[in-house]
Amino acid sequence: MSPSSPLRCQPLAGFLGRTMVLAVVATVPDGLATAAPLEEVVVTASRLSQSNAERAATHLDSAAIQQLAPATITDAVQQLPGVYLSQPGGSGGVAALSIRGGESNFATVLVDGVQVNDPTNTRGGSYDFSTLDVSDVERIELLRGPAAAVHGSDALSGVLNIITRRPTDGGRISLAVGERGYRHTNFGLGSGSEKTAAIGLFASRVRDRNPAAETSFDADTLRVTGHRHWRDARIDGHLSIADVEQQSYPEDSGGSDLAVLRQRDERAAEEWVGSLAYQWRVSADTVLRARASLLRREEQADSPGIAPGPRSPFGVPANQFDTRFDRYEATATAEHQLDTLHVVAGVQLQREDGRSDGLVQFVGPANFSLSRDTASVFVEALTELGSNFSIGGGVRLDKPDGETTETTFNVSADVALTEQLSIFAGVATGFKLPSFFALASPLVGNSNLEPETVRNIEVGVRAGLGNGFELEVAGFRSGYRDLIDFDAATFTNVNRSQATMRGADLSIHASAWQDRLRVRFFASYVDIDLKPEGRLRQRPDWRFGSSLGFAPTDATDVNLRWQRNAERFDSSVPVPASTLDAYERIDLSARWQVTPELRLTLAVDNLADDRYFDAIGVPSLGRRARLGVEFTW
Repeated sequence: MSPSSPLRCQPLAGFLGRTMVLAVVATVPDGLATAAPLEEVVVTASRLSQSNAERAATHLDSAAIQQLAPATITDAVQQLPGVYLSQPGGSGGVAALSIRGGESNFATVLVDGVQVNDPTNTRGGSYDFSTLDVSDVERIELLRGPAAAVHGSDALSGVLNIITRRPTDGGRISLAVGERGYRHTNFGLGSGSEKTAAIGLFASRVRDRNPAAETSFDADTLRVTGHRHWRDARIDGHLSIADVEQQSYPEDSGGSDLAVLRQRDERAAEEWVGSLAYQWRVSADTVLRARASLLRREEQADSPGIAPGPRSPFGVPANQFDTRFDRYEATATAEHQLDTLHVVAGVQLQREDGRSDGLVQFVGPANFSLSRDTASVFVEALTELGSNFSIGGGVRLDKPDGETTETTFNVSADVALTEQLSIFAGVATGFKLPSFFALASPLVGNSNLEPETVRNIEVGVRAGLGNGFELEVAGFRSGYRDLIDFDAATFTNVNRSQATMRGADLSIHASAWQDRLRVRFFASYVDIDLKPEGRLRQRPDWRFGSSLGFAPTDATDVNLRWQRNAERFDSSVPVPASTLDAYERIDLSARWQVTPELRLTLAVDNLADDRYFDAIGVPSLGRRARLGVEFTW
């Protein structure tokens, strides 16, 4: 695939970029001395920088990720309550994230606050995580429930925000090898400090194989990040470039166990993600912010198709697709603190351009091109009514081209019953514009599709009993309407389905002996009622997970992880309906800080060597040992 440059943007992107630069130059006062820095704001649950709305976001921080020592970003995300992340065949397969039973394209995925969902793909705008290296991740935040009042379209079931490492003065190089062809190299070099200015360069290379599923994965990433502080102002910039190649059997083909055609899908993708953010503290109570971002994704896919089978007497013909998607976004906000009332208001402009050049055997060309502009305004507020009660909410108006204005809102309240016990409740709505593929595909597209919508109600309890013990349990009900289905009779996409999802999430964190012993546990349940009657694929009703960490000395740390996923319904062309067995997986990792500069890591994935399936005919990797060494300076 030929490289693409982020400078080759559409006129709107160039205008936004020039506007941002001019705004920065015009508003930074001359001669500002270095002072206490402003913090970078990466939006997940709220644009309010001091809001308690982040309570709704479960997170894994840098220490927790290092203790888990996951091989991939998907292994880390699986440790969060309320999610199920399926990736048949391992890194070579396409991942699908389900939050509280929602479709994979109902979850907005952010990288450093930049949305990376691609609406040109056949999954309707999901994200496959292949361009993210877990060694570059500083923090993972998961918001469960609709977030359209903050993020606009797409955030029907939740938001996953992946925050990458920030530059520090010094360097790091890590090397890891593992069984079955696993190789991983990561390099980072930074200069400067958090209080003044810093710039960092990060690069990685990953090679991964699953011989049982006959999948392969190769990825190279490069990332540059930096910031600059003045007394009352800050600039942050991020740019990441990833080049990925994946091979796996076509989805629904029956995988390595059942596929009749033994050729594999070949996918190659190149992705650019960039952002420039500026904030200025006008006064002690007021902060102005501006941000521009770019996502560019190019993907080439070549599939041999699927042989005819019981579910499809004609199978799936061989096909080739070359797609490109660009998203440009500019946001400006003003935040103000007035006594007990905290308010933020802003505007956002978004431009999306998608193109697909395809060829389907026996059918012919299958090309489409589509653009969409969306203008948005939003406001959020939070107020404290006494020392034990707070209430907040937001409303947002989105006006896409050629569509009616979509209005979404959220309202939440938090009541502290005691110093250790509080209850919270909230109502939120969301919408999702039809993906470019659903609207414009020459094979199944329907230009008259309406947005999908959701209304969610949530009630929960939070308890902190001291000594490092924290508990949170929340019950929810999400009602989805106008879901997009494929109608076989007309061979096109239509709005017709409805789904109600009810369930609960439980998470417990505990630590003892000055954090030398750490315990995390979660349980998630979701019941799905689909109309017209049917079953959603690869959605376990129950999920459990736990981790036990023990640091016997200051230099050593051991972590044991367990997860259990209940039975899941699945379907493929060779096997129209099947139930995938429940499975358990145990992972083990141990770290040894040999010297302040040198650290060794030993990890064993799937310690019990359990053979399970994420999809029909696609076996898991099996037990694999990995050995890593990291040197810092």
